[in-house]
Amino acid sequence: MPDSILTPRHALAVAPTGHFGTVGGGTPLTITAPAEGTVLMLMSSGAGDIKGILKDHGDFDVRDNGPGQYLAVRSTPLTDAELSDITRKLDKTADVVDQSAARVRLLIEGESVRDVLAKGVPVDLHPDQFEINKSATTLCGHIGVHLTRTGDNRFDILVTRSYAVALWESLIEMGLEYGIDCHHL
Repeated sequence: MPDSILTPRHALAVAPTGHFGTVGGGTPLTITAPAEGTVLMLMSSGAGDIKGILKDHGDFDVRDNGPGQYLAVRSTPLTDAELSDITRKLDKTADVVDQSAARVRLLIEGESVRDVLAKGVPVDLHPDQFEINKSATTLCGHIGVHLTRTGDNRFDILVTRSYAVALWESLIEMGLEYGIDCHHL
């Protein structure tokens, strides 16, 4: 039997790109899938300084993921040595599970982003209720997501790899009336 060579491929390599929906009449929304970086799930007893420990390993954004659970996200991949070092340093503080290959980040932004997300997300996204850097584990339609508001009109969505294309296509459909530009890196 011949040896197989596995070639890494972004989960959204087959997702549609380009402009979809209404042309003109305002600024279109943008969906971007950044290059795959790092997503760590941290399960903590609440003791220790998780953010301080992770600060030594780059620009992590630590997000709530439920009681005693956090997602640490950064745009660049971890090396095996970095992951081992983080796990060792967090040994008494948190259990670490690397979710980088299992989750995909989608960035959606634009003036109408809350209106689009309201079509599928059962969370109050009003700026007074869902502040910048606030996160929620919720659904977008029938797909489980982790949603974080990262700017005035910008949200970061983490989705399991197997549902990434379905979510991407759903977001396009939800944004058609506003116009939506889609690209992945």
